[in-house]
Amino acid sequence: MTAQPRLYAFLFVLSLLVVAPAQAAHNGVIQATAFRDPPPGFAIQVGVFDDSDLNLAIKARLEEALRANGHLVDDSSPLRLMLESETVNKKQTRTERGFGRGTIEGAGDSAYGAWQAPESQVFRDYEREIVVGFDSYFHIHAVLRDPDDNRIIWEGDAFAHLGNQRPATLAPGLADELGAAYGKNVPRREFEF
Repeated sequence: MTAQPRLYAFLFVLSLLVVAPAQAAHNGVIQATAFRDPPPGFAIQVGVFDDSDLNLAIKARLEEALRANGHLVDDSSPLRLMLESETVNKKQTRTERGFGRGTIEGAGDSAYGAWQAPESQVFRDYEREIVVGFDSYFHIHAVLRDPDDNRIIWEGDAFAHLGNQRPATLAPGLADELGAAYGKNVPRREFEF
């Protein structure tokens, strides 16, 4: 092999090393709404609707992010920040109907089931459209409810373009953004992680 082909091979390998970190960045979208201020200095408990391995890993990461942003996290707190995650393919916008917004007499946490039925009378008053902008995406939704009246105090959504990534790869960055947004109003904002 002469010097010139070696030089081209070296430059090609070098270009792969330079380009690889740029491809590692992920695109995300965050949006959060504070319906009222969480009690200051009050600890919160983080819970999951589905205790899959992924959701438990997200829970642990979100707890770390909350603590890093100065929030108290305690598993015995009556204030519960509940989260769920999903993978969605080929969808540009999503319309949600009042996750946890209404109250079903005596239903407690089973009110989540009513969220899945859009025709539910309980949730008809609350609808929002979130423009995601990705063909396929991974989504984490978190909601904090008042334990006395079951009304939402704060809720946040974090999305990331799925592409060829696994949800477990994207989850930590999204959990970090949700932890930073907790308790705040955050208009739809794009970010890289």
